[in-house]
Amino acid sequence: MNDNKRTTPKTPENKVCGFNAVMAVLKHRSQDIVKAYCTKEIVPQIKNLLTYLAQERKGYQILTPLELEKVAETFHHEGICIVVKTKKKPLLVDALKNLEMQDSFLILGLDQVGNPHNLGAIVRTAAHFNVKVLLFCEDQLSDTSTVLHRTSQGGTEHVLLYKLKDWIHVINWCENNKVSIITTSGKEGKNLTTTSFPKKCLLIVGSENKGLSPFWKKVNKTSLQIPGSGLMESLNVSVATGIFLSHYYISNK
Repeated sequence: MNDNKRTTPKTPENKVCGFNAVMAVLKHRSQDIVKAYCTKEIVPQIKNLLTYLAQERKGYQILTPLELEKVAETFHHEGICIVVKTKKKPLLVDALKNLEMQDSFLILGLDQVGNPHNLGAIVRTAAHFNVKVLLFCEDQLSDTSTVLHRTSQGGTEHVLLYKLKDWIHVINWCENNKVSIITTSGKEGKNLTTTSFPKKCLLIVGSENKGLSPFWKKVNKTSLQIPGSGLMESLNVSVATGIFLSHYYISNK
């Protein structure tokens, strides 16, 4: 064996399932698609994808639903699964520097939100309201999971996701750049509907069961709550996030 021989590291890849998620990859970074697997039932709907793959001499296979389930590693594949080069993104420090040059922005942070279905729904909503950066710390979440891509309905192509070890660096950055920190609350805090969002802010949303971790009690922040009937203990986290993002979007449109 030649010890001096260098091998090129393989580009990381991940699987994307679901019609809308796959079509978003095809539209925004088709060059990253490696191969595809699909059922015959969905072929009429994905002719543009199959034509592209044939033109680029990239492979695709037509499988039974059960075979596709094994390849996709999920029952919820919607008849299509692609292998794609993992999306490249700037380092978080560079993403934050890019935001510094903008007149207004909202960074979305999720605290103790560990359900990938909720994460996908939130990413979809974040993309709708033009949120560019989403932060989370939960070990059980991954920014390349098939559940995330499918439930975001293509939102992962528009939102940069970063998994943090902790929030310290981001909080320091907020303080140094006069970025307001807003936290959500189910029972305490100012009324969202009578409060104007600052132009630059970090919005931290807690889980519907656990809320925010005790860490945030020590942080200089403004806490907001969504007014309601009080009949329910809490809203689904993705629903609550959508309400907060809508209010910010309208306030700073």
